[in-house]
Amino acid sequence: MIGLGYRLNYRCGTGTTANIRRHLANSHGLSHLRYKSQLQKSTLISNVKKKSLDDAAIECIVRDSRPFNEFRRPGMKIFLEQATPGYRGPHSKTVRRRLVPLYLQKQHDLKHQLSIVDHIALTTDLWQSGRKHYFLSVTAHYVTHQFEEVEDLEISSNEEDEIDDNAENSLNDSEISFMKNNITDLLVKCRKFIRMTHQSKRFNDATEILCGQSYPTLSLAYAVLFSLSYYLDDSTANDIENLIKNMLNQKFKFYFIENIGQFQRNLMLVSALFDPKVHDLMSQDDKLNAENFIKDEYKKRAKASSKSSSSSANTISSNDPGGSATTPGQASKFDQFLNKCGVKATISSGKTKNRHLTIQQQLSKLRLLLKDNHDFMSFWSEYSSSIRDLSKLARKYMAITATSAPSEQAFSIANYVARKNRLSLSSKSIKYTMYLKDKL
Repeated sequence: MIGLGYRLNYRCGTGTTANIRRHLANSHGLSHLRYKSQLQKSTLISNVKKKSLDDAAIECIVRDSRPFNEFRRPGMKIFLEQATPGYRGPHSKTVRRRLVPLYLQKQHDLKHQLSIVDHIALTTDLWQSGRKHYFLSVTAHYVTHQFEEVEDLEISSNEEDEIDDNAENSLNDSEISFMKNNITDLLVKCRKFIRMTHQSKRFNDATEILCGQSYPTLSLAYAVLFSLSYYLDDSTANDIENLIKNMLNQKFKFYFIENIGQFQRNLMLVSALFDPKVHDLMSQDDKLNAENFIKDEYKKRAKASSKSSSSSANTISSNDPGGSATTPGQASKFDQFLNKCGVKATISSGKTKNRHLTIQQQLSKLRLLLKDNHDFMSFWSEYSSSIRDLSKLARKYMAITATSAPSEQAFSIANYVARKNRLSLSSKSIKYTMYLKDKL
């Protein structure tokens, strides 16, 4: 260590005085002590600019899952020298070191956000990396107080001649004509079948809606199931399509209607009732079942509230932004899906005075409120003050996700982050990178 009477000491490597020369030049204006390489770089880029570029480079590495030494590779060095002369990208050790404070800061921010949230829905999944390291993914979904959420293709049109093993191999003209007609008929039906299957993309659309990265809620699950059921029940002039629909419908009802538990179905009905995009798709029976479930839930909340010693237990304020349950982009794709399935919504509207209402009056008002041109956030932001008790329940049930796709998607991304040419990544580096990926 070389002490110069200052608080800071500078370590010099064996056989070099580069650090002390840089200090004397930067802090004391003795620029003539710089090496030529130091003099050239110092005149081209400032420390402030370098820090800004380093921050951008690290963000690029995290967002795009690039190797930590991406900006020190030969090709990248040539590019940087042309784009920003004098700048050298951050070393892999610098990137690894900078990830830790970034992770801790974002983790602290998340803890603060969750501390003022009433209800949170979680999805989880397990994953094993190429180095046999095990990871658990947990995703959280919540709503803020601003509400920011096949026919048998055998040809049977003519009687088929039995084949006699002792028959002659030669065919007469009538037999050839009969075969041509049947083959032509078969080809026509095959073309119709292929054309029909290409045009019918409802199930693919449903998968895209339910497995999106924007946390589709249970209300969308109800709408998708309702729309697919409506589509499968709708007959057409095409016998082949009708037969396929009938076979699909049997399996559809078995897996998605008959085998859904009552509690899960009630949660889905309540979420649908609270979503203005889905509310008017519900049948009267489904609405009544959802309302009865809400009444029971309200009674439980009222009973629990009466036992609580704190009068402000259910009062929480939030200034945090959040995601809408149905964003404009989703709504457009969702509306297209409904149109493909042939679903038409009947919308009724009405107005009542703003006053304190019972839970039954709030449910009645919810039925009458104008829901056209509203998504979840705009609807509840406008009407939450008049149906206050329902708005609290809406934040609870609209936080529930329809699938565990978010966790599964996280590990699809992790599989790319820890790909074959990055197997040297430690488990902590993978964790930091995955956590920071959508937060920088």
